[in-house]
Amino acid sequence: MWSFRGWGGSSQQEEQAQNDVQQQQQPQEEEEEDDDEDDEYEEDEDPEETRFIERMLADVNNFGISFSQLDQRNEGDALRLLGWACKSKAAPDVINKIGDRCTDLSAWSLFRLPALQIAVQNGHLSGVKEMLRMGADVNSMSGEHIMSTALHEAVGSRSLALVKPLLRQDELEVDVLNRAGQTPLYLCVGNAIEPDEEDIEIVYADMAVALIKRGADVNKGSPHDPNETPLLLALRSQKCIILAQMLKLGKKPPAPVVEMCMKHLEGSKGNEAVLELLENAGWGRSAPDDARTETAERSRDINEVLRAVPPTGSEHPSTGNPVPDQTYTLHDAVRSGNLSAVEGLLSTVRNVNAVGADGGTALHLAATIGRDDIVEALIRTTGILVDKVDNHKRTALFRAVSANHVEAVKTLLKAGASCNDRDRFGYTPLQQAVKRPAGAIMEALLDAGASPGLGGEQGFTPLHNACEYDAPGTVEALLRAKALPGHCWNKSLQTPLLVACKRGNLGAVRLLLPHLSERQVNMRSSSDSGAETPLSAAITCEPPKMEIVDIVEALLKNGADPHMQTSGNGVSAIFTALILKPEGVAVDRIAAHPTIGPRVVRALVAGGADINDMTFASAYSPLHVACIEGACAEVIQELLDLGADLDVPCVSANSLAPLHLAAGFGGNLGAIRLLMGLPNSGGLNAVAPPPNDRVTILYLAVQNNMTEVVRFLLEEGADMDMMPNEDDGTLSKSSMIEYAAFAGSLDSMNLLIQAKMFKDEAEEKQRKEKAGTAGA
Repeated sequence: MWSFRGWGGSSQQEEQAQNDVQQQQQPQEEEEEDDDEDDEYEEDEDPEETRFIERMLADVNNFGISFSQLDQRNEGDALRLLGWACKSKAAPDVINKIGDRCTDLSAWSLFRLPALQIAVQNGHLSGVKEMLRMGADVNSMSGEHIMSTALHEAVGSRSLALVKPLLRQDELEVDVLNRAGQTPLYLCVGNAIEPDEEDIEIVYADMAVALIKRGADVNKGSPHDPNETPLLLALRSQKCIILAQMLKLGKKPPAPVVEMCMKHLEGSKGNEAVLELLENAGWGRSAPDDARTETAERSRDINEVLRAVPPTGSEHPSTGNPVPDQTYTLHDAVRSGNLSAVEGLLSTVRNVNAVGADGGTALHLAATIGRDDIVEALIRTTGILVDKVDNHKRTALFRAVSANHVEAVKTLLKAGASCNDRDRFGYTPLQQAVKRPAGAIMEALLDAGASPGLGGEQGFTPLHNACEYDAPGTVEALLRAKALPGHCWNKSLQTPLLVACKRGNLGAVRLLLPHLSERQVNMRSSSDSGAETPLSAAITCEPPKMEIVDIVEALLKNGADPHMQTSGNGVSAIFTALILKPEGVAVDRIAAHPTIGPRVVRALVAGGADINDMTFASAYSPLHVACIEGACAEVIQELLDLGADLDVPCVSANSLAPLHLAAGFGGNLGAIRLLMGLPNSGGLNAVAPPPNDRVTILYLAVQNNMTEVVRFLLEEGADMDMMPNEDDGTLSKSSMIEYAAFAGSLDSMNLLIQAKMFKDEAEEKQRKEKAGTAGA
């Protein structure tokens, strides 16, 4: 008997790919932490998610690409793979392997989130630590409507273990605001207001203590309402545990705020516990302001700060550890945002360009936290090196751009900071800017002479990045700055147009096409990356979206060739549109979509594609491929309406008809029902043409264990006694049930047994009724 094995790839290659994935997924012991909280934290393994990440990682091997070659692919593919690894709690070594191929670990990965935030959201503690160890930007913002950082997400997780690794980062901006104007500490207090959970305030009180000790300001207000502070929120909600810690560790708000709060509380009932806390903290209106007020703290003589630091080289009286050079005190002053302390220290420090553990100077740190006033004070200092680089060869300007601080960027540019210096990955500040939401930064860089044509280590230019991150406004600005979309390629020879098509970014495609010739519209990527054209890249966009139709039509209108084949599967555009889910791809493509699929097929045929093209594997028509791939009924109907020949057998599949291909391999019930209803299809018990003697659609469904198809056909009344003959004319098996057992289709066998029982009962009942009638 014949068998059908599908399109491509030997079983040995598939086994090797699976073996590679298993080796990559071997768990490794996590590094021990000094923090007991981290040691007690347990991560729940999700078997289904683990299998999913294995399939995602198998994508690398199924396309013939090893981890050592991953850096030759589109950077976005590596970033998305990194996101899935963090989401699915992959082992740290797997995250490390993928992360090594990502030039910017802080760029958006999945769901417009950086990979670090994805790890935090999914409670992947070892993944968070690994991302931080590799240099992920702890202050990077998500692209979602809320625009938050990893620290915001960690606070929302209720896990202090996830918060602590973030707090240990020197460059952390602990009071960063999300789009709603909330600091992590404000979220911490807000999350504690859970009326149905008794112990939740205790959890968040510990978290609040950690945040305040790291420098979180209890009086940090929202831009929308300066009085919407963490301290006042705790006071209003009467969260006494958190409030007590804030009063103990935080600074007292200005006198007018204190007076207003006391007046409000004393005039209301039920506030006795809160009032007692405030009175004990010196909030009584008759009590003098203590030394913890903001004014007193900022007006302290800087010499007192210096006198409190033991001489360099001596031992600290409490720890016994050597006291570092006083230039490190400058870093501390910058980190705390205390401008007065910074200005005082600048007159005494020996080396204003001294670096911390990450190689960054005080200027790097000020640029990272976005204090342009401190940046300006540092720039005015004699001997400051504006373009000094850290361990990643990043300047203060690069850091300010990465952290999305517009004013700090403008201050540095005004001071003459170089806007075309590359970091160790070859990226420029402009390439960082196009990935960030603040367009003013990009405009400032372009005005200062940033080159839109400089590519990173993998050849990605700012225009590539803008096309990938769906930023048509950025694309337009770069084109105005004389970026050349037809003359820039990454190392995989992907043009910005191909990148935009691959992501389904219609706005970018429309802006690029007027700048490209017909030859440039049809430019293919390298063979290592599948020799894709922009047209094939648009068709295979994942997940499918309606913009694909408009992109395909725009490409065809501007000279895209629908007959051009890719080396990835050696097929033209119409076949690419009908391949539902290649190996390693987790998302169904457009052939499964009842709206997008038919419209793309129609556009391709209108653009010159042959509806009866037989070039795929030398024997398959588009209709054959659609049936085998399980395309939806709407796509099948569109092919038929456009003139697909229903009577041409599939020679490479033993001359089977489209109905047999759909039932035996595709399994789309809607398509099977459609084909069964066509004239001359043979219907429910259609028999395949020679040499397939008596091969029915039920037989094929059983052979390939298409359980739902078997169920559907039996419910429709398919004849389970029709069995194919061998070449000598004898029956291959005595019954369909025996054949199902032979083929290993146990689910189908059970369905057939049930159907046989119902059939026998019905026949027995009919026989008795007939006998009774004859006797009468």
